[in-house]
Amino acid sequence: MLYVNSASTNCETRTKLFEGHPKPFDALATAKQASLMYATFIRDLDLAWDKHRLQPEREADEDLAAWPVQLGLSVLSDGQAAEVTDAQLATAREKLKQVTNPIGRKWLEDSSLESKRIHELGLSSQARYEGTRLFVALRLSELRQGGLPTNLETVVKSQIIKQLPLDPFSGQPFGYARDARALWSVGPNGNVSPQVPADDPDTGRYFWRFGPPPASSDVPSARSWSGLSATLVIAKSGSRPRILQSLD
Repeated sequence: MLYVNSASTNCETRTKLFEGHPKPFDALATAKQASLMYATFIRDLDLAWDKHRLQPEREADEDLAAWPVQLGLSVLSDGQAAEVTDAQLATAREKLKQVTNPIGRKWLEDSSLESKRIHELGLSSQARYEGTRLFVALRLSELRQGGLPTNLETVVKSQIIKQLPLDPFSGQPFGYARDARALWSVGPNGNVSPQVPADDPDTGRYFWRFGPPPASSDVPSARSWSGLSATLVIAKSGSRPRILQSLD
């Protein structure tokens, strides 16, 4: 007999999978394992990225290898579109009888969060936001002075921004090359730089290149800057950017 994948059929098939099992689900053991799993998850998010990215990937629970992949317990799906035969079900049932709390362990395995991926996504958003703020500040400095500054600290000294943002992936200042007219975050793999090919996926997300220098006729006079807010388009209000009125 074939058990075709569907939500209702999967529930029935999972019931058959644990016929004869003394205790397929242990709520207390599952709660304890979940507490440990999420405590580890929170701890890992507090690590510096250069240490977190080198952490080994979470390994699958070998005791659950017999569980048919078609009957997964992922919160995002109800298994895979496939079929389970009577023979496959019987084989899995006998092997899983030897496993304590198989349902609780499988549920945690299929619904667990990948701390490394979530950490990377958070730092990626932060890097793009802070990098864009710094890029705008450098461009504003170029328009004011007629050329890009020699170093990043200039935008703080000239009070364009109050504090120099750091690259969240490295904890160090963003990469900056005045002659190459480029600004970059090292990215999650630590390999972004002006030397990396432009078609590299990380380069597109963590690299800012300045356009051609402004012509001398495009640079405003010192007098025209007197009414310009020094924090044009890069001030922050809480965690959101706030666009200021550029002219008084």
